[in-house]
Amino acid sequence: MMLAWKISPCLAAGNTVVLKPAQVTPLTALKFAELSARAGFPKGVINILPGKGSIVGQGLCDHMDVRKIGFTGSTEVGKGIMKSCAESNAKRVSLELGGKSPLIIFSDCDLDRAVRQSLGAVFFNKGENCIAAGRLFVERQIHDEFIERVIEEVKKMKIGDPLDRSVSHGPQNHKAHLDSLIHYIKV
Repeated sequence: MMLAWKISPCLAAGNTVVLKPAQVTPLTALKFAELSARAGFPKGVINILPGKGSIVGQGLCDHMDVRKIGFTGSTEVGKGIMKSCAESNAKRVSLELGGKSPLIIFSDCDLDRAVRQSLGAVFFNKGENCIAAGRLFVERQIHDEFIERVIEEVKKMKIGDPLDRSVSHGPQNHKAHLDSLIHYIKV
């Protein structure tokens, strides 16, 4: 999803693309490159460079021939990217940083739909995406009922092998994210 959001406008404008996927999730981008080649994209139009951000990402930020950087991730890393881009060739930068998209649920909502869509927004891709609903604000009049329904639905979720179509929630993609989630559960 993120890959398509980032690459499509660049290609539509006639540009080539160099994409450095997140270090812990390179396989989708590599598969996309393979499928693009099979579909007939010319060599060099779509380029995937997996690796550490501190090496590959930094190299892209510092490279004088790169004219624009788009980054989705933490505010701390985004600040470093902006600085590097300014110091190299003052390249353009688009940053999506620290997203914690809120959902606001009012008492006049269709409660079944609100619960269903909230769960989708929170748990889509195991919550590992920049548009995951990191905050839910529920109007006081329906708060308790909303929470009860969410708990009922979460209990129905099957956790396990992500290749099993009956599974709702596979493993987190790296231990640091799992540890962060466990911390927030405890809080």
